[in-house]
Amino acid sequence: MIATIPLSGTAETGQADSAAGRVYVNIEDKDAIDVIDASAKKVIATWSVAPGDAPTGMALDLRPIDCCRAGKFMVMIDSTNGKVVASVPICSGTDSTWYDAATKLAFSSCRDGKVTVAHVDAPDKMTVVQTIETSAGIENDGARYGHAQTLRRGCQTGAGRRPGEPIRPRFTCSCTAENRRPADHCPTI
Repeated sequence: MIATIPLSGTAETGQADSAAGRVYVNIEDKDAIDVIDASAKKVIATWSVAPGDAPTGMALDLRPIDCCRAGKFMVMIDSTNGKVVASVPICSGTDSTWYDAATKLAFSSCRDGKVTVAHVDAPDKMTVVQTIETSAGIENDGARYGHAQTLRRGCQTGAGRRPGEPIRPRFTCSCTAENRRPADHCPTI
């Protein structure tokens, strides 16, 4: 361990920006992002994600792109001053965000069985370009791989599993890029 850095609330996820020497951490219970100076090993700012709230998934381009579960918004934040410069509505129950710099597309996978795809049009503008229907229960790296978790609901106990232990999910692919084959980008589980 190099350092213990106190945060302003409950950390959800984060992204490191090595060029800026910063780490951005979603603080879900404060509707904010803590900005950590990596060399000083301390929080130097806390930024609001309004109009979003309960930030969960985060991706990093030149700016943090944050998805907020409760407020159902994807927000883009100016990394120099913490101002929200753009926001778009997203699907319900987001937990994962991914950004593809080559296409300037940001993805938010959601438990309602949808993936919201937004294009970063300019440093202060995003536009929703597609909502992909997948299957209910999608979350986590669903945005990155374009896959949906097929949840096996029902009994939470069974051979070799402790009560409450998650059931290993099965995945189905919904890869959307024209130049990609599902076999190249979807996990085999």
